[in-house]
Amino acid sequence: MTQPLLKAIAAPPVTVLLVEPEVLARMILADYLRGCGYVVHETASGEEGLEALRGQMEIDVVLAEINEIGSMNGFEFAHTVRDLHPGVEVLLTASLANAAERCHELCEHRIVKKPYTPQEIVNQINILRQKRRGRGRF
Repeated sequence: MTQPLLKAIAAPPVTVLLVEPEVLARMILADYLRGCGYVVHETASGEEGLEALRGQMEIDVVLAEINEIGSMNGFEFAHTVRDLHPGVEVLLTASLANAAERCHELCEHRIVKKPYTPQEIVNQINILRQKRRGRGRF
């Protein structure tokens, strides 16, 4: 007797909001993440990022530069995201090691130090996915 084929139920793709003022860096990372199966929404500033979060799309992870992203910096943006959308995970990127250390002192957000490879971002998103699975998201 043959066993019936079972189809694996695919998990919904993770949706990433990428907030990066540098166009080339944003394009390269967004393309890489899309190639890994993520849904990516791109914005150039914190204001655009907050507007995207106010929209109808569901965001799982926000990835933002720690330095100036419009009229706010990444810390301010991350705290605003946490206040308005507590279920959204936040990853910050930093080009200065001391900025990364300072972030750990100020908040619970994860930091990815620049220069980073796109695969490092994917690894961090996967860590967040595992963390959130226990809470019924991702």
